[in-house]
Amino acid sequence: MNRETRSCFDSIDSAHEFLDLLSETVTEVRQEIDAEMKEASDSQSPRRLQALQTVSYKLDNLAVYMKKSCRILNDLRTLRRLLSGGTGCCAAAVSKAAEMATSEGACDLAGCDGALHSRL
Repeated sequence: MNRETRSCFDSIDSAHEFLDLLSETVTEVRQEIDAEMKEASDSQSPRRLQALQTVSYKLDNLAVYMKKSCRILNDLRTLRRLLSGGTGCCAAAVSKAAEMATSEGACDLAGCDGALHSRL
């Protein structure tokens, strides 16, 4: 990997910016595909229309994954901010939230399997 590629993911913030740009690109491409689908539905090319529908479906899936990834990165940024406080009320609040989530068996953080709580 070259230096430019690695720098996109040097921090949570830079990875989040990258995902934002990728999400914008997916949205733009989705709009282009929608326009092409309208043209293909008017023409006599059913295979092209099917291919465009498949592309549309895959772009929708990618958009969902982008949103989920952005939410996970937001959760990580929030946790980093809470933990960087280190001591005092922030650390106590994180510990209290971890205890509550562990005792209730549920966590609101996207992608959390509860393993993090035992380390907090």
